[in-house]
Amino acid sequence: MTPVPFALQRRCIAASVAFLYLLLPACYDPKFTDGTQKCGPGGACPSGLVCGPGNFCFHPGALPPVRDLSTVGDMAAALDMAQCSQATCGGDTPICDPDSGQCVPCVLDSHCPGGQICKGKQCVAGCSQSHGCADGGGYCDVDAGACRGCKSDTDCGDAESPRCDLSTGICAACQPANDNCPTDQYCVASNGNWQCQPGCKTDDDCNAIAGADGGIGDGGDTFGDGGPFGDGGAIDGGAPRRALSCCAHQCVDLTADASNCGKCGGACPNGNTCCAGSCADTANDPANCGRCGATCSGKNAMWQCANSACAITMCVGDFQDCNVNPADGCEVDVATDPGNCTGCGKVCSLANASPACVGGCVVATCDTGFIHCDNNPNDGCEIHDAVDVGNCGACNNACPPVANGVAGCLMGKCGIATCDDGFMHCGPNINTGCETHIAGDVNNCGGCNAACGRVANGTAACVMGACTIGSCAPSFAHCDPKNLSGCETNIATDNANCGKCGVVCGMGTTCTNGACVAACANQIVDSPEFLCVPAGKSYPLSGDHCYSQQAIINGTLTVTAGASLVLRSPTITVGVGGVIAADAAGQAGGLPGGVASQGGHPGAGPGAGCAGGPGSAVGQGGSGGGNGGSGGSAHPYQGSGMCDRCDLPTIYHCWGTPGAINGTPDQTDVAQGSGGGAGGNSSGCTNAGGRGGAGGGSVLLLGKTVKIDGVISAAGEQPPPDQSPCGYHPGGGGGSGGTVAVRADALTGAGSLVAPGGKGGTALGQNNDWGWSGGGGGGGRVKIFAPTDQFSGVVAASAGAGGTPSCAGGYCYTANPGASGTTSRTGTIPQTWLTIGCGGF
Repeated sequence: MTPVPFALQRRCIAASVAFLYLLLPACYDPKFTDGTQKCGPGGACPSGLVCGPGNFCFHPGALPPVRDLSTVGDMAAALDMAQCSQATCGGDTPICDPDSGQCVPCVLDSHCPGGQICKGKQCVAGCSQSHGCADGGGYCDVDAGACRGCKSDTDCGDAESPRCDLSTGICAACQPANDNCPTDQYCVASNGNWQCQPGCKTDDDCNAIAGADGGIGDGGDTFGDGGPFGDGGAIDGGAPRRALSCCAHQCVDLTADASNCGKCGGACPNGNTCCAGSCADTANDPANCGRCGATCSGKNAMWQCANSACAITMCVGDFQDCNVNPADGCEVDVATDPGNCTGCGKVCSLANASPACVGGCVVATCDTGFIHCDNNPNDGCEIHDAVDVGNCGACNNACPPVANGVAGCLMGKCGIATCDDGFMHCGPNINTGCETHIAGDVNNCGGCNAACGRVANGTAACVMGACTIGSCAPSFAHCDPKNLSGCETNIATDNANCGKCGVVCGMGTTCTNGACVAACANQIVDSPEFLCVPAGKSYPLSGDHCYSQQAIINGTLTVTAGASLVLRSPTITVGVGGVIAADAAGQAGGLPGGVASQGGHPGAGPGAGCAGGPGSAVGQGGSGGGNGGSGGSAHPYQGSGMCDRCDLPTIYHCWGTPGAINGTPDQTDVAQGSGGGAGGNSSGCTNAGGRGGAGGGSVLLLGKTVKIDGVISAAGEQPPPDQSPCGYHPGGGGGSGGTVAVRADALTGAGSLVAPGGKGGTALGQNNDWGWSGGGGGGGRVKIFAPTDQFSGVVAASAGAGGTPSCAGGYCYTANPGASGTTSRTGTIPQTWLTIGCGGF
């Protein structure tokens, strides 16, 4: 028993006894290997060892010492010599005998080589039905259990060695005299026995082996086009079929093999090449130059072969080798080739021409549009006859001169190239040249047939090729550069261009017969351009009027009763002392009743005042009209209530309701003032009440520059007292103020813009007692719309006072006043008044 090294014992014994079995593999010492280390899971051992008897690790082939480690600490137990495994057997005893547990040479016949059988666990000479002789060792005599030498092929039953070598009695793969090798092999002695090796036996084998003949066309994919079985013939583009010959068991082409050229063993000397079965020096042979069949030949040349390359020794006639390529010989005839005319590389290049070579470069044909006129071949087709005025369409065909221009040639035809400044060719005949003076011809101004249009109040002219105004008719001129219609300005009457463009007539003057004269001096003028009301003159006017130049009111412009006035002009002036009067020009006042002991009639308009009732004996006063402010009512008689009706009330002791407010304070509505109501009749009397006052009219000024130093008034009326011979004569209501409105880009002046309500009518009474006066009219409206507002005068719409009785005692009462109207001033011009009409504004 081999002792365990002390170091290993000390390491392993120190481990826990309970885990010794598991820890032994971990205590492996490479100096102590065989039979000392347990195999791991699945028989795993360290590298170079195998798992052996007792599940221990051993070197392969070593006698396995088996140790009983079942008892911990028994490290010197005897080795078990009666155990083996196939893994531990080898060498001359490769088999583990299960009976003895020892490694032996054999247990079965199959453990022995051919020609031997297993007896007594040893391999001895012999054979059996199942275990024959060694390869080439003859045949097995089963009855004798011994190998015998073969006497014929029938004794050789092995498919790998089917032939009997009678000289040795050994079965072989083949025999030279009876060569049964495949067509691509032949029989040859090898290692003392006959074997089939690659190679041919006869010429027929070569053709059968090759299948094809190696033609140039071989290598395609179908028969007949150079496929694997093509013949390389004309059908697949290859060379004719060539037979191969068997020389020294190798298939060779006697037409190309330098070692077997023309016959087997016919080697070409001096490194020559076999070409078509004959040896050739391809370095110098013109028929096989560089390779077999490469013949030195080419047109128009004489050849030689030198250093395996064809070379031209001489060209024939006018031919030369210009591309230095012997393959095509002397390819260029330098006597006729324009690219190599009289020599290689001498290219004929002629301007605008196709050249030819005839002993030198000449013009063959000219390009389109060019001709050859000077017979000098070196400059080609030098004339562009499509545009050359000296050779237009043909040599020496010069174009004639052009009047007022320059001649030209276009597409080979003579014509006009350019015209002088200010001239054009407009006529049908080209021979007239540039005959039209477009710089000054009104019918061809700036271009042919470009006639200048009609000039209003004048005649056209052409200046520098542009249409303009030649002259204006008397009293007319072209002053507005934006207006291209002609002589648009009447300088005889235009205040901005009086007598000539740019002469402006000053304020207070007007243009008359081309001169600025004082305006509004003596007479009233009302024309489309100008309105003039001189100082001390009065002129009635109503409706909508537009003056293209100016409106001046230094006198009195009265608005017709019941109508309105709209005045439009770029400049409106109301001078000091000037008046636009629309007083009492609005809605009519009510009339007294036509029946005794009944009330009067109300006024007209949306804010009309109501009439007074009859009372028991004394008629009541009428109410004032309303517009910007409501009208006032009469004083009640002895505290009696207000009537519930306005038209002819029959209830005694009533007075009419006040006129209502009408319209808007700052919009574009321009309304007339409403009338006051009439007073009621006294008992027993007809038409004994005073009538109502008329409302103020309406005045609208629309201008760019407006100056007001005078008065524009739209006052309501104070009605006159009743003068009938009967009754107590009650007063009617005052009319409401009307409307004054001004729209101006710039407003100046220090005058007055007023629309007051009228005072109530006076009650005369009877015997100076029992007098009821009328209510005051409401104030009207004054509206100013001017971005530039520098007006410093009076702007008012005051209320009318209540009427006063004239009696000294008794039932005599002052009526109630109306309410004040409204005034407004804004810098924004309403949209509807941005464009206000005539005169270009």
